Amino acid sequence: MPASAIKPFVAAVRQKWPLYLAGFFLIFGLKYFHSKAGGDELAWILGPTARLVGIMSGIVFEREPRVGYLSRQFRFVIAPSCSGVEFMIIAIAALVFSFAHRMRTVGGGFLWLALSLVFSYPYTVFVNGVRIILAVYLPVFLGGKGLPTPERLHTVIGAAVYFTALLIMCLGAGRVSRLIARTPGGSLTVWAFLPPAFWYLAIALGIPVLTGAYKNDPGKFAGYAAVMAAVCAAAVLPACLPPILRKCYTGARKH
Repeated sequence: MPASAIKPFVAAVRQKWPLYLAGFFLIFGLKYFHSKAGGDELAWILGPTARLVGIMSGIVFEREPRVGYLSRQFRFVIAPSCSGVEFMIIAIAALVFSFAHRMRTVGGGFLWLALSLVFSYPYTVFVNGVRIILAVYLPVFLGGKGLPTPERLHTVIGAAVYFTALLIMCLGAGRVSRLIARTPGGSLTVWAFLPPAFWYLAIALGIPVLTGAYKNDPGKFAGYAAVMAAVCAAAVLPACLPPILRKCYTGARKH
């Protein structure tokens, strides 16, 4: 965050602390619910996702009680771990904690929180649907030659789709929040790419570290973390390099 924006940000956080507290409990509650929920409890998101995938790809899914939705043709299960709730939690966190401070009043901040919650659900269903279609068809298209293990490929596809969608969402939310708050918008800078990377890695990797869940299989978690970090770097660095190089070039010319 630029130094000139730190003081306004801190002042906004002090004013809107009830909003951030509500956002924290919302995210914590969703995270706890997701950790305990099975296929039946997550039917509200698994069902729409399965139907959307069927509409977009023609893949037929059947509901399996307590399991999720199964495609017998492709032997693919949309299980609770693939529900997309984790992505929805990250999306809500990124929208609320990265942009709510731009709202002029506490009421405006809570309205932004409500809009974030309403938006994140259908967006999650769509993004997760795209991820599932790629996870089903990409291995078939590539023919299995020179590919990593199915589990690793599944992780790479998920990280690439989720982070790209999060990046697009945050760039759009930045513009919308400025329009709502009627604050002038500047040119796109490196700082605009940091919130999605921070929230994606903080929730997807930080929470398992804090809770000790990674200790169940440290090797698997390390591989998962490496894939996610590599995907984030591959998406962010090409976008960050041009402004950095322009700044260096401008500074060199001045001297």
